[in-house]
Amino acid sequence: MKKTLLSFAVIAAVCSAAETDVETLKVQIADRESEVEALKKELAAAMGPEPEPLKTHAELGYIKTNGNTETESFSANLKIEKAFGDHLLRFDAEGYYSKEDEKETKNRWKAVGNYDYPETSSFMFNYMAGYEEDKFSGFDSQFYTGPGIKWKAIEPPAHQLNLQANILYSSDDIADSIDPDTNATIKGETHDYAAFQAKLDYNWQISEDWKFIQIASYRAELEEMGDNYFINSKTAVESKISDIFSMGISYTVDYKNDAPADKEKTDSTFLISLIMDYNPIIF
Repeated sequence: MKKTLLSFAVIAAVCSAAETDVETLKVQIADRESEVEALKKELAAAMGPEPEPLKTHAELGYIKTNGNTETESFSANLKIEKAFGDHLLRFDAEGYYSKEDEKETKNRWKAVGNYDYPETSSFMFNYMAGYEEDKFSGFDSQFYTGPGIKWKAIEPPAHQLNLQANILYSSDDIADSIDPDTNATIKGETHDYAAFQAKLDYNWQISEDWKFIQIASYRAELEEMGDNYFINSKTAVESKISDIFSMGISYTVDYKNDAPADKEKTDSTFLISLIMDYNPIIF
C-alpha cells in the first residue's frame, strides 16, 4: 500500500513538473513572438513606407492609306503619376500628326504638369503648368501656369470623378494670319493675360475589362471671358486585351473661340489606339 501511494506521489510530482515546464515554454514562446513583432516594427520604421508605384499610361495610334489619296496619321498620348507620401506629381503629354498627299495637315502637341498636396485628402492644393503648340490653329504656342484646388468628388472602385479649378497666368503667341476680306496679312502678337481653368475628369469602370472616360476643360481670359476661351473634350472607351494592353476608341474636340479669322475654330480627332498600362516600383 505504501509503495502504491509512493508511486502515485512520484507520478503526480512528475506531471506537475511537466506542466510547469509547458507553461514556462508557452511564456517563453510568447515573449519571443513579442520580440519578433517589435523587431519587425523597428525594421519597417527604419526602411520607411513601401514606395508607391510609378503609374504609366501610354496610347499609340497609326493609320496609313494608299490609292487615290495617300494619308498618314500618327498619335501618341502619355500619362505618368508618382506619389511621394502626401505629394503627387502628374504629367500628361499628347501629340497628333497627319499628312495627305505629302502635305502636312495636322501638327499639334501639348504637355501639362500638375502637383497635388495632400494627395490623400478629398480636397487638395494644386499647381499646374502647361505648354502647347498647334501649327494650324493660328497660335504658334500657348503657355499657362497657376495655383488651384482639386476635389475628389467621387472615389473608386466603380466611378471616379475629379474636379479641378485654377487661376492662371497665360501667354498666347499668335501667328500671322490673312484677312479673308482684304487678303492682307495681319501681324501676329504675344498676348499675356490672367485666366482661369475648370476641368472635369470622369472614369467609369463598367466591368473588369471595359472602361468609359470623359475629360473636359474650359479655359478663359478673365477680362474677356466671353471672347477669348478654349474648350477641350475627350470621350473614350477602353477594353482590356491582357493585363497590360488594351484597345481604345476616342473622340477629341479642341475649340478656340478667338481663333484668327482665316482658321477654323474647331479641331476634332477620332482615334483607335493601342494602350499600355504599366505600374513599376522604381524608387
